[in-house]
Amino acid sequence: MLLQYLLFLPSYNINKFIFSTTTLNVLPMTHPKYHSTMEHLYTICDMGWTSCSQFQPSFLDFKPRYTHTFIAACKAAIVAARSMRGNQVRGAVAEDLHITLVEQGARSRTDFQGLKRYIYGAFDTERQKPQYEAAGQQYYQKASENNWDAIESLNLYATNYISDNEAILANNDNMPPTFLATYLANAAEFRTTHQAFMQAGENAEEGTQAKVIANNGIYDTLIEMLLDGQYIFRDDDAIRKQFVFSELLERAGGVGTAGVRGTIRDNDSQLPVANATVHILNTNKTALSDLEGRYEIKPLANGLYDIRISAPGYEDIIITQHEVLVGVVSTLNVMMVRIA
Repeated sequence: MLLQYLLFLPSYNINKFIFSTTTLNVLPMTHPKYHSTMEHLYTICDMGWTSCSQFQPSFLDFKPRYTHTFIAACKAAIVAARSMRGNQVRGAVAEDLHITLVEQGARSRTDFQGLKRYIYGAFDTERQKPQYEAAGQQYYQKASENNWDAIESLNLYATNYISDNEAILANNDNMPPTFLATYLANAAEFRTTHQAFMQAGENAEEGTQAKVIANNGIYDTLIEMLLDGQYIFRDDDAIRKQFVFSELLERAGGVGTAGVRGTIRDNDSQLPVANATVHILNTNKTALSDLEGRYEIKPLANGLYDIRISAPGYEDIIITQHEVLVGVVSTLNVMMVRIA
């Protein structure tokens, strides 16, 4: 009967229940080459290639590649990059799994409290404390803070402890014979969800990287065309400006809309941190995060800023040289660490 529950575990040993550790691939990071939001990049690309189409004969005279077919292919690449799923869609899977983890983590803690009651009924008062510790009590506090690794350890120690002491715990009708199987099944469900959550994070990162690579591709092609346009119209400043990235960025983003926004979360639990103070140093610009951990500060002039994030019970964070571009509200997400 016990074996059918053990089959739910990623790996197991009949005498000792051992939870395996999933090693996720670490991908080399590709960073955006464009100093703008993605939406502004797409808008700038559209504007740039529209101007290229308008002056296509001049471009074609300069380089034979600038055919209508070539320009159409460059526009199609913009559409393809724009249509790739964004972070919000990919993150929805991880958010749903996070909700399930919270629910299953609460069930793991309930199972452990039940085990403590059985330990209380099986051992004398002076022997209960070391038994609690042997069962994993040292992981309970962090498990209560939704530390997923701590919950994994709590489940591991508890199920191993029950297996080693099942006869003692069950003596005098103290612990029902089904308790170990139930604990194992619940622990296996948590482990499966935890692995899926980690995999979802990896998949989201892979998707993000694929989108950044596609964006970098259309950016590189755009910049080469813009430089050609600047050379072609070097004697006509009005037209030349149609092929300057910063000019296009200002037109795409608008003046006075620049700033910074983001989300602040707890490093361990991944839960939002409300009422965190975000201060742009050497200015009077501050903001408080809301119940979802979100904040926004604007307008800001373009430039480099040092930013302090602080919240009660957490270590202060200083972000140095955060760049704000003309017309762009940049994203700055922060993970805060509790004070030990």
